[in-house]
Amino acid sequence: LTSLNVSNFDTSACKNLSGMFKDCSGLSELDLSSFDTSVCTDMSDMFENCFGLTSLNISNFDTIAVTNMYNIYGMFRGCSKLNSITCKQAFKDLCISKQYEINLPDAMREGGSGTWIIVD
Repeated sequence: LTSLNVSNFDTSACKNLSGMFKDCSGLSELDLSSFDTSVCTDMSDMFENCFGLTSLNISNFDTIAVTNMYNIYGMFRGCSKLNSITCKQAFKDLCISKQYEINLPDAMREGGSGTWIIVD
């Protein structure tokens, strides 16, 4: 799997997105800007082992319902090539504050060489 069009996915009632893209190692880019995650409580391991992922658009992600830190644990485990994330400032702040727990790639960690594209 090298590409995936999820623009028509209705995630507005999804509470658990855990492991949704796990082991999609061939993906290099993923645009989830249409995802409504406002009721999602579990995003753990969501992108685990997406080894080829370099760019991720999660500009509509809302983690307000994620109340347990365990539920985002390992979100980016194995995403070593990820170097660009498009998201809201609140999501970036969460990622940076929990960079080790979610296995944020080195490039995207505080002081890393990756690019954060912040949207309103």
